[in-house]
Amino acid sequence: MDSIREIGVKTIYQAEGREASEWVREPVKGVETFDAPQMKSGLNVGQDGRGTMAKGSLLYLTTAGNSLVHSQTNVFLTSSCSSMAHGLSVMEGEGWRRAIALYAARKLVGSTWITQKDEYLVPNTYKRGLTMSKWILNKDHPLTPAYEQWVDDCHIHALVYRKNNCTSMRGVDYKGKKWNIHNHFFWLTRQEALDLYKAHGADFLVQDALDNPIKPLLSDDEEPSQDDGGFFFELEPKSDKPLWVQNGDPYLASVLPSLKLSDLAKEVLSDLKALHTACIGLRRNADPALHLNSWDAGVYQLNKLLKGTPEHEAFRAKCRELSKHLEHGVYTFGFLKG
Repeated sequence: MDSIREIGVKTIYQAEGREASEWVREPVKGVETFDAPQMKSGLNVGQDGRGTMAKGSLLYLTTAGNSLVHSQTNVFLTSSCSSMAHGLSVMEGEGWRRAIALYAARKLVGSTWITQKDEYLVPNTYKRGLTMSKWILNKDHPLTPAYEQWVDDCHIHALVYRKNNCTSMRGVDYKGKKWNIHNHFFWLTRQEALDLYKAHGADFLVQDALDNPIKPLLSDDEEPSQDDGGFFFELEPKSDKPLWVQNGDPYLASVLPSLKLSDLAKEVLSDLKALHTACIGLRRNADPALHLNSWDAGVYQLNKLLKGTPEHEAFRAKCRELSKHLEHGVYTFGFLKG
């Protein structure tokens, strides 16, 4: 005779009013948006789609739904907007850190038939604010320092994780105009990249770095313009802007010095830098479709170039180790309930 057998206890909880999908969008609410190249993957730009970019944004986080079931296939990062939409433009500062944290939370744990409908919550290190922001960091929470450390390490996880589709491309055709797309998930400043490429005789990368500093996206009172036949959605930096803007640096490179990384995260970053340096000589004759002639070409592009090599396999193993190290934070900091 069939009988009911208990295999465990499942906690059901209500996410309404505490959805992480709303928390991550808060810094970009009300910011004007514009049409930009529609990314179908890291290197595939479509001519139509539903995504838009916010003025002043750094990249785009596609984050469909708010539950585990969508996390592995419908959550990813791109340098321009995603053709499928269901995401948000990522801004500097608080917007960046929230995006890094939620991206990690959605990628670090897998779903099962028991957990797939679990919804993501605002992390427990945040509390409701009474002023400008609905959610503000709770400095009195005992887990706040640990959370900040976890988010710092999540920068490296986001940088190397395979669903980070951020890339750098030149002369991309979109609706009859040429666009330069830059990669804010590059780990070197433009000067560091110049010094590295000069030391390795990569004149084509040196020239690209000289010709193509990363420029901020549209400001509220300016429009895109033609420049020597090339269409840019960026504008010239201004002297009153942060140093990384003035220097044409990727945003990640500007925040890396301030991060308190664990030893394992430092190892992964060091290994990435070594891998990047070792393959400089391969880039001149690489498949043009990989756009490796861009000085800020990212991990997505390097993965395509090096896939299957022993060095790349060893690097991916170290990346998986970092993911395992960070997995606890999804539950420790309350993004999901166990």
